Amino acid sequence: MDSTQAANFREEHVANDDCRPNIMDTIDRFFRTHNRLAHSYQLIRNIHKQQVQLAAETGQQVPVVSMALRRDRHSDYRRYNKPTSNEVPMIFVNEDGEPPFHRDIRIYPINPDDPNQPFINLNILSPNMDPMTYALLFPYGEPGWQPNWHCASYNGAQLNPKRTYVTMLQYKAALTAIRDEFSPIMYAGKLTQQWLVDSYLQVEANRLNYIRHNQKRLRAEQYQGLADHVANMADHNHIAAGVPIILPSTFEGSPRHMCERCCDAMSIFAKWGAPDVFVTFTANPTWPEIIDSLRPGEHTSDRPDLVARVFKIKLDALIDDLTKHSLFGQAQAFVYTIEFQKRGLPHAHILLALRAEDKFTTAEKIDKIVSAEIPHVGHLLLRQIITRCMLHGPCGTNYPRAPCMQNGKCTKQFPKHFNDNTLIHRNTYPVYRRRPTETVEVRGVLMSNQNVVPYNPYLALKYNAHINVEVCTSLYAIKYIYKYIFKGFDCANVVITPNGQPEQQYNEIQNFIDCRYVSPPEAIWRLREYVMHDRSHAVIRFPVHLPHQQTIIFEHGHEEEALLAARTGRTKLESWFALNEHDAHAHQWLYT
Repeated sequence: MDSTQAANFREEHVANDDCRPNIMDTIDRFFRTHNRLAHSYQLIRNIHKQQVQLAAETGQQVPVVSMALRRDRHSDYRRYNKPTSNEVPMIFVNEDGEPPFHRDIRIYPINPDDPNQPFINLNILSPNMDPMTYALLFPYGEPGWQPNWHCASYNGAQLNPKRTYVTMLQYKAALTAIRDEFSPIMYAGKLTQQWLVDSYLQVEANRLNYIRHNQKRLRAEQYQGLADHVANMADHNHIAAGVPIILPSTFEGSPRHMCERCCDAMSIFAKWGAPDVFVTFTANPTWPEIIDSLRPGEHTSDRPDLVARVFKIKLDALIDDLTKHSLFGQAQAFVYTIEFQKRGLPHAHILLALRAEDKFTTAEKIDKIVSAEIPHVGHLLLRQIITRCMLHGPCGTNYPRAPCMQNGKCTKQFPKHFNDNTLIHRNTYPVYRRRPTETVEVRGVLMSNQNVVPYNPYLALKYNAHINVEVCTSLYAIKYIYKYIFKGFDCANVVITPNGQPEQQYNEIQNFIDCRYVSPPEAIWRLREYVMHDRSHAVIRFPVHLPHQQTIIFEHGHEEEALLAARTGRTKLESWFALNEHDAHAHQWLYT
């Protein structure tokens, strides 16, 4: 459309009823005057005319497609749960959850029939990607990051002559910084959320693309297989040895990565004992540190950067309470992982192993640490926190649409039964004390101790958040915990419906796509380079192998050098056995 038509169309659109026409007109004139890209934009109406003409010639209608997130009761509800927060995520399809490097962002020429002017597909390395996609955030059309981008650095008051190259991650993170001057990038509401998730996916896709293109010649093969190949090099002249190396396990959240993290955690607790406490810590959007930093008219969902910063600070303090300050007893080991499900808030799953004398061997010890009851009226502040953050529901047969409901039952087994005393069970979590003493009305429903999520009073008072504390007393519970906290990235089932019709009219031909789901809080967490997993001890993986069956990594064309190095050296496993044998002889000599 021309400028007048575009302005009238925007003002009459139902989505802009609350917008001021004079401000919209000012923004329109600003872009047409100052934005360096606006002068070369292809008119969308020309492309639309081509689509309408093609549809008329073929006798088909111009397709209108709608998309919705589908809840499938056969899918893992912990990963495929439907979003409950008002956020702008991104979804994409990939087996390992790796974001795509190429995008369907296309620039059309003025004359599409001219063979000398083909359309251009922008990739994430183009400096025009962001200014052309997010014009409001880059109003002057200033170019964004591009490869080999460097900046000047200062050593005190002098300019450092050495170039400092800026990575895409550093550039994106710098744009999210809060400064004194106004930054449209961090104050654009839903558009900010979209830019954050898009930026993280660009960074991750660029990193993986670099690895993929710089390790094409790296291959892996067993020692014996490489030796056979070198011995028959003449016969194998045109056959490459080994298989190409891929590194999907380096991508956080991929199945291989989560499997490695799970094995690391089991190795730690195999040495220091099974975990005794399972803590789930969820961010609270009403924390004063967040609310006091919001600008007028902003909501917590508009500032995922604030939520991530505050949650990271409080998470570090919580880990110190559990490990350094020995809140539950002297800690021997811990691991934790960060999760971003579709609730708009980050939360952490923490496993803690205690020394033998601090383990929960009796019901009295459990009652000192964990409570599953509504506090008395005399503890007013704690009662307010528990009723606001630690009550589950309402759910059950009267509330079949509750998020926790599956096949007519609550997946968390609420409401619980009343118990006068805590009972330790061999095959599950303890049955905590829940006496029929306190009731409170929450969300218009009368709730009792049957709806209380187990908590620690001290942690609830200090952090004013949902902090679920569970005592682990069985191997069954430990197995469930490993499966729960290392389940991988969040997913979504997406249904594509033609012609914008309701989903139920096309049940027999539905097209479902299994996608990875990335939310703005997860995007800003990763852009800030906050860790997704942490542990108390380092774990070194030993590749166990039979003689001459160890894996060798070599560059294509250098098979003989790799074979010679492997023949004269020791594998990691052999070196470990040799070191332990030396230590055993040393201990025997000292004893003698």
